[in-house]
Amino acid sequence: MSQESVELYNQGYWYYTGTNGFPLNYNKALEFFEKAAVLGNTDAMNYLGVMYQYGKNVIKNTSIAADWYYKAIQADNGNAYAAHNLGGLYYHGDGVPKDMVKAFHFYKAAVDLGLGNTTSVYPQSCYMTGVIAMQYYKNNKAAVPYFVDAAKYGNISEAWHNLGWLCEQGAMNVEKDKVAATALGFYENAAELGLAQSMDAVGRIYFSVGMTNEARDWLSRAEAKGYEPAKKRLKLLKVSQSGSIFDLFK
Repeated sequence: MSQESVELYNQGYWYYTGTNGFPLNYNKALEFFEKAAVLGNTDAMNYLGVMYQYGKNVIKNTSIAADWYYKAIQADNGNAYAAHNLGGLYYHGDGVPKDMVKAFHFYKAAVDLGLGNTTSVYPQSCYMTGVIAMQYYKNNKAAVPYFVDAAKYGNISEAWHNLGWLCEQGAMNVEKDKVAATALGFYENAAELGLAQSMDAVGRIYFSVGMTNEARDWLSRAEAKGYEPAKKRLKLLKVSQSGSIFDLFK
């Protein structure tokens, strides 16, 4: 990208965000993004897509947004953000037909374009690629490396949780006698980030090995967040300690 296009994009971004001494002004942002896009700036193309997708001082038009995302992706240097955003349109069916195959394709493209730029959209693109691999393609092993990077570079709680689940499902190369401890570590990372279902999973594993105090602590935290399975598991824990089936009904 030329220096001129970068300077135009920067001004557009500062107007778009109201930063670096520039007032928030979407009309000015649009003007500078359009000028930078004409010169081939893919970041400007992506932001034009964002403005049309969310109707930022323009009439919301997802088709135009998708066109700008496509242009940014197809440029010589590509654009990871545009690929991620286009993947999101197809994943959610936002103005385009819902299409998991296309969503996977563009999220994967975002991963490939963002490789090495791990402070940007890369972790979230990894996470969504893993989600589709696991849920749509039913390929747990293929999902693992994507969740690993999503957790490693983005500390995404759901990625940590999914690694715990995949570990328990046998999708990871972990010795049988180390599966529970390995999964527990993943779940604990997610639980510390506030994910209720992971708190429940941690409590479940502690319960299974007889560590009832630790189990009660984590299950209580999950229950406090309104996670119903944890509430049921706490009753089972109470029964195991009292020996009375009637505790299930209290």
